[in-house]
Amino acid sequence: WLHNYHRPTNLSRLNIFVAMGSTPADAPKATRRVSPSTNASSQTYILFVVTCLFVTMTGNFLHHRLADPHNVHKHAMRQFEMNHLGGHAKVEEQKKKKQSALKLQSAVLDTGEKPPPPVHDLAGLSCSDHGGPSDDLAKEMIYWSDIPSDDAFVSPIGANSKKRKYLTFEPDGGGFNNIRMSMETMIVMAHAMSRTLVMPPSQGMYLLRKGSGKKHFSFDDFYHLEQVGYEHAGLHVISMEEFLKTEAMTGNLFNKATGDVAFPPNNRTNW
Repeated sequence: WLHNYHRPTNLSRLNIFVAMGSTPADAPKATRRVSPSTNASSQTYILFVVTCLFVTMTGNFLHHRLADPHNVHKHAMRQFEMNHLGGHAKVEEQKKKKQSALKLQSAVLDTGEKPPPPVHDLAGLSCSDHGGPSDDLAKEMIYWSDIPSDDAFVSPIGANSKKRKYLTFEPDGGGFNNIRMSMETMIVMAHAMSRTLVMPPSQGMYLLRKGSGKKHFSFDDFYHLEQVGYEHAGLHVISMEEFLKTEAMTGNLFNKATGDVAFPPNNRTNW
């Protein structure tokens, strides 16, 4: 019976002793091989940690150094002022001197009347009439440039004429865009010919006289044309009422057909 018994091999003995909870001294030791996927996962984890640290450090640096809200706002405000205002602050003193000179020039007009002080500064932006922000904040919304040389320009045509000449016109009969373009053309012509521009009186305008509200409008309802003329040395703008008082009521207008002196209907000047 003993001779017929099969002697277990080392592998069989290993299985037996493993099942019993022990391992023989001469049993071969098992070797554990590291899977390649495990190494790749470790490398990916390390790369992820390094990336998170880099992003965190970069964000802190940008926030505390380059992206500080106060510095960004101050820098943007300076850039906007230099790029879009054309050095508005630098010419402020020059503008005041120019306006003082214009006041003296306007005081010696034929009418002998000194015009009222300016209400708005066309080179700037004031929202005080509508309860808006301060002038310092409003300056950030200015997108145009102030060119003092344009304000001081006087056309050589008729500049030396001793007698004042006028340019009168009637508003276009179309929509407001046509009315605006024709008015702008008259302003350019008056400026080029050194003629005093006479603004038409209030009247009905196409598409603006519907409903129960106001039906008669003048350009003063939309533009500060008197201020435009006040701030430009080569442009003089007056109302129709002022023109009739200065020229018509003093006998300086004549009927082309008869040559007789012409007066306004019923001597009315306020139309």
